[in-house]
Amino acid sequence: MKKVLIVEDDQMVAHINTKYIQRNVFYSVVKVVNDGKEALDFLKDNKVDLIILDVYMPRINGLTLVKRLREINCLTDIIMVTAANENETIDEFFKLGVIDYLVKPFSYERFQMAIKRFEQKVDTFSKKYVSQNDIDKFLKVSNYKLPKGLQIETLNYLIEVLSKNEGYYMDIEEIAKNSNLSKGSLRKYLEFLEDNGKVVKEIDYGAIGRPKHKFHIKIDQE
Repeated sequence: MKKVLIVEDDQMVAHINTKYIQRNVFYSVVKVVNDGKEALDFLKDNKVDLIILDVYMPRINGLTLVKRLREINCLTDIIMVTAANENETIDEFFKLGVIDYLVKPFSYERFQMAIKRFEQKVDTFSKKYVSQNDIDKFLKVSNYKLPKGLQIETLNYLIEVLSKNEGYYMDIEEIAKNSNLSKGSLRKYLEFLEDNGKVVKEIDYGAIGRPKHKFHIKIDQE
């Protein structure tokens, strides 16, 4: 079970973050605190796997908190969820090693993408030795030119989900369950990937009911 600390002074956002985390069965929100001082005090005596952190807070703000944590060699993974969108602030957080950065307002799907990125990092660096291929998968970028309305982060995330099920055909419902993406959104991305030869689609007529479209990724074309 992954232990999560939420640091957020807006009670509504803290509630949303908690609900989003709790939709992942292997995660537990161990504490919600209102500012960086409370978070720092809690982390001195308690270990967590992930911190969901705001920037603008009383007493100790998010940036100061991350700097103090790094100073005491606390390397806990952090996902920023904040209204702070200044380029210098975002750049500094990434230099301090945060996993992802979500600007409010954010969607449930984007939140789950950040969680998946955290999981990918844990999976990648849980090995004693990491190959270049492992690193490239974690830092995946794409040369695709996307049509309007599609996002490269979502595309890469979907490719990662499909890659974990290499050789297995999944229908829309299965992919949605594995990715936490909506079926409407998935159809657009799967159609794009099919058009670019990245996924294969087949029709499963089954025994009863309407036939289903099923998809699997073509790993050899990455």
